[in-house]
Amino acid sequence: MANYPTISDDETRAPRIALLDDDAGLPARPIVRPPSRAKSIARQKLAETLAERFTHDAASAASIARAVVNPSQTRLALSSPIDERVPGGTLHMVHVDVWPVAVTPSPINPRAAGERTFPSGTPTDPRRRVFRRPLVAAGSDASGVPVLTLPVEDPEHLVESLRVAMEVLWSTADKLRDDLPRQGVMRPITLTAMRITHEDGTPDLTIATSPDGSTRTSIAWHYWGLDGAGEVYQPDDRKLGQRISAVEALAEKDVMLLSEDEQALLRLATIPAQVVVGYSPDPGSTVTFAQAVDSWVAAIHVDPPRPWGTSADLDTKATAILAAFIEQAGWSPAYLDYLAGMLSPDQAKQAGFRPHADARAVEILAVLGDDENMRILNDGLRRLIGGGKRPRRPDRLEPLVELMLRPMRGNATPTEIGVMRTILANLRDMAEWNRKGWHPTQLALEDLYAAAVAELESASAAEHDDGEVAVGPFVLELAYMAVFWLARHGGLRRQTHRGIGDDREPQHLLRQMMTSTYGLEVFRRVIEDGRGGREPLAVRPDGSNAKDPTGAPIAVSTEWLKEAFPQQQPADPGPDRPTLKRALALVSGAIDTLATAVARMTEVEGTSGESVAYTLGIAPHLVEEEMLPKLNKAIRELDYCARVWQRRHDANARRDEDEEVEA
Repeated sequence: MANYPTISDDETRAPRIALLDDDAGLPARPIVRPPSRAKSIARQKLAETLAERFTHDAASAASIARAVVNPSQTRLALSSPIDERVPGGTLHMVHVDVWPVAVTPSPINPRAAGERTFPSGTPTDPRRRVFRRPLVAAGSDASGVPVLTLPVEDPEHLVESLRVAMEVLWSTADKLRDDLPRQGVMRPITLTAMRITHEDGTPDLTIATSPDGSTRTSIAWHYWGLDGAGEVYQPDDRKLGQRISAVEALAEKDVMLLSEDEQALLRLATIPAQVVVGYSPDPGSTVTFAQAVDSWVAAIHVDPPRPWGTSADLDTKATAILAAFIEQAGWSPAYLDYLAGMLSPDQAKQAGFRPHADARAVEILAVLGDDENMRILNDGLRRLIGGGKRPRRPDRLEPLVELMLRPMRGNATPTEIGVMRTILANLRDMAEWNRKGWHPTQLALEDLYAAAVAELESASAAEHDDGEVAVGPFVLELAYMAVFWLARHGGLRRQTHRGIGDDREPQHLLRQMMTSTYGLEVFRRVIEDGRGGREPLAVRPDGSNAKDPTGAPIAVSTEWLKEAFPQQQPADPGPDRPTLKRALALVSGAIDTLATAVARMTEVEGTSGESVAYTLGIAPHLVEEEMLPKLNKAIRELDYCARVWQRRHDANARRDEDEEVEA
């Protein structure tokens, strides 16, 4: 048997990197010295300008002037405000920094809707508590002043509504609670004046509130020590100045003496805001200021602008991932350009890389998808989507598939690329592709095919009663290169109609093909056709092209693959005691059957095409008491057997090493 080269790194390959634990994440945002509070005369001049140019009353103008960090800069911005169109009018805004301690979360935030009780739910028994009407929407000032209005029964009515809203915001903000102390507020909140009127005769209260951004405001309140909703009724200007000065004083301390909460407070000393300073209805429009603000908030949360689309979203993430590798991996610029698809086939070849799209796809999957490089990849994603939670494996692999597709743009229609993306996404999580430390070779196709055949024959000859034919790296590489072209031409799709004939999943077919020399021959021919710009044609075991009754060649399809590689039934052990090999085959077949059955269950559709299992769910006692205990027991047994195998082989390897040393 010929000797084929083993896989090894050379100077053109990606080096192995010693990485820290992924929990390290992105570095925290550097702390900057917080600004001092502006003088009262500057705040007064800003309030006067708001009244003159945008018809604010004294109280609403003062609430905004009190909140902004730099009143003089804000006055300049008022001369050319940003106009934001909403249905029926235009909101006028300025982008400035504000003091969180002078801003109030919205007491009517929609996120708290599930916690609100209504008078219609009050029991008829007069001795039972009568619920207050919930605060769900603000009104507008009748004179046209750009201020929201909110009538309440008494101060406790407002405080209770705000308390509930803040508790809901805090409990549902896991990601922001992790992000903000380390990165500060990055996306501006929306800020507007709100006048609170009281039915019990309490004087009116005008506050600066955040109809969008209440979660960010609530988290900032927490670090400022304003956890109590009652703070809304304590707009004492002297106390506000003292609080700002106390935060400013933290910047004079040795950073090593600052607690994590104090460092977070310095990052949250100010937050960016889009302050709504005015409103102009369209001619003839009846849309009020409150309705205009509602439209603005709805455009952010309910009916956002047309999304980028899958390609733009994933491609942007892929670019962010590559940027992280550029900064942290120490790889050559040429290699990173190759992964990014920035080299032509000729340029790739000149740089020492394989020029074909399928070989590049293997490189991306094996190197960028290697769990040893997970932290760098996660860092790239976190810079784009925030650093609260560690991205899951699907989050990491989706952009890698998009990187693989870059060569296809311009060579395939958007529909074809969509099909290709779906097929590759369905197969990306196969354990075979996710081996730690797997590196592709630089072999030409014919050499790789020959090495894969030799590798498979060697593995088959070494097969014992454990029933396992090890799939080696040459076979894996050849298979994924073929998968790339099968995906390009839609030749390996999932079956949509379950229970009809052979309903094996594509990964089951691939596993069977990877353990037969016929399968390797099919892989080789698929790659040749794909590289030649042809739809892959079916091939018979003797090497000839398969043809239909009319003599026309047959394209490779899922249906043809199922016929060429028929489903293998576990061998009947008969009356004799079963061997471990046969028993393991039965287990493997049962797992395949279970996986197919679960997939079939989740694809049962209701009248509207939805998954019935995902819509209605499954009774917990069926899953937790009847199914999972059996599955968990089987998993523990298999895991134990795997560890026994590993210990035995490790011991054999150590014994062999000792014998070599003694010799």
